[in-house]
Amino acid sequence: MINKKVSYSLSVLLWCVSAFEIIVLCIRAFQGSTYDVPLVGHLLSQGSGSDKIAPLLIVSVFGWVLLDILFHALRVLTEQRNVQMVQESSPGNFPSTMDSRSMTGRRCQLVNAKYQYSPDKLSEELPAIAALDAALVDSRYSLTKVFVWILPVLGFIGTAWGMSHAIGGFSDALADTSETKVLLQRLGQLVIPSLAHAFAVTILALTVSIIGHFCVTIVQSWEEDVLNDLDRASVRWIGTLPSRSAGQLDQLVMQLLNQTERLNQNVESLAVTAQSLSEASAKLSAAGTEVSSAASVLKESVNAPYNITITRGKGYE
Repeated sequence: MINKKVSYSLSVLLWCVSAFEIIVLCIRAFQGSTYDVPLVGHLLSQGSGSDKIAPLLIVSVFGWVLLDILFHALRVLTEQRNVQMVQESSPGNFPSTMDSRSMTGRRCQLVNAKYQYSPDKLSEELPAIAALDAALVDSRYSLTKVFVWILPVLGFIGTAWGMSHAIGGFSDALADTSETKVLLQRLGQLVIPSLAHAFAVTILALTVSIIGHFCVTIVQSWEEDVLNDLDRASVRWIGTLPSRSAGQLDQLVMQLLNQTERLNQNVESLAVTAQSLSEASAKLSAAGTEVSSAASVLKESVNAPYNITITRGKGYE
């Protein structure tokens, strides 16, 4: 624990000093001269325009790394506060107002959604989400580490560029004169300053890359500690999940039996209704047959010929 506190304090100190140096450098560059800025100011004010490209790139990339580290630290600080809120809450009463984009917010949403209704699924999904969060923490710093790795490469490029200029100046000095005194003077004016500038660029690049790598590692370690605290809280959640007792299982079985009995009653009612409909259909068929027979008799009586009998005698008495 003491080593972690010392490492955190040292990383904060290095970050603050580096950020202050870059801010002062930007202010002095805006004012027109960076020579009096300690550590890196003379690298941006000496040499030709091409010699200033590598130091300028190194300072720019390092500034971006420091800014990215700051964003990571602020996000981890917010995540740590959320985890503390969860640790202080009681199981089943988790915060529901957290940002779902954070690890703690996703865990709380999952617990609030499944704690009361499907705790068995919750105990299976929490470990899977913990593994995904661990992979996410590792991948978040990949781009920052790439830029930290670029810093020494830029330093070596700047050194090679400065040494090429120094060798060119040495060739010019040899071509201009063969006198030792003049040659030494030209070497002191052209070659040696260029070599010193080239190696200073390498030292600058290696120094800022060490600072950047140290700060990124500390912030990532901090976030991993916060994730471990969140995982421990998740384990506590799983340990307090409501278990299904024998009485609850008996109640579930009784409910299933009652529902099955109701379903059987409904099926029997449908069977009785179907039988009644079948009998009614048979009666309707018989009635239809009788109506058809009566219609046939009526039709025969209508089509039969009329017989008229005429007699003599008194028709009325």
